[in-house]
Amino acid sequence: MTTTVTVVNMNSVHAHFHCFTFRPMRAYSLFFRDTQASIKAQNHQVTFGEISRIVASMWESLEPHEKEVNTTNL
Repeated sequence: MTTTVTVVNMNSVHAHFHCFTFRPMRAYSLFFRDTQASIKAQNHQVTFGEISRIVASMWESLEPHEKEVNTTNL
């Protein structure tokens, strides 16, 4: 399911219409979003690159059924 949003910018002389299409987040994106916060909370000094490597490693260690997105909670 995608959602299209139209934004009107009335701050300029000419109105500008911007259309944005929002797609559902992929399983890895959801996993990354949820996991990186807990990693950051455990170690405030960790860089984004280090977080990315840790999350990628955690993702690769998951079983295929654990990688599936539960779309009823989105």
